[in-house]
Amino acid sequence: MALFERRISTRNLQHGHAMFVSANKAFLVEIKDISKGGCQITRPRSWPFNLQDEGRVYIFGEPGPVPTYNAQIAWYREEFIGIEFN
Repeated sequence: MALFERRISTRNLQHGHAMFVSANKAFLVEIKDISKGGCQITRPRSWPFNLQDEGRVYIFGEPGPVPTYNAQIAWYREEFIGIEFN
């Protein structure tokens, strides 16, 4: 862990898919890593987002119930977006 990170929960590498839903828009994304506090996802090129945008994240995995979290956009870089779970 870098000295500048203020991570409370352990980050787990996970490759999978999620959907971020905000207002009337939904975007299917790939998960790079995930922790109890949030996740890092790939940044869709067509996603017109702003920092602090709120929505819900639906994480897809095995067949069965889909975990869902209230979330907001915490940061972004050219290829990735940081999502914080509320």
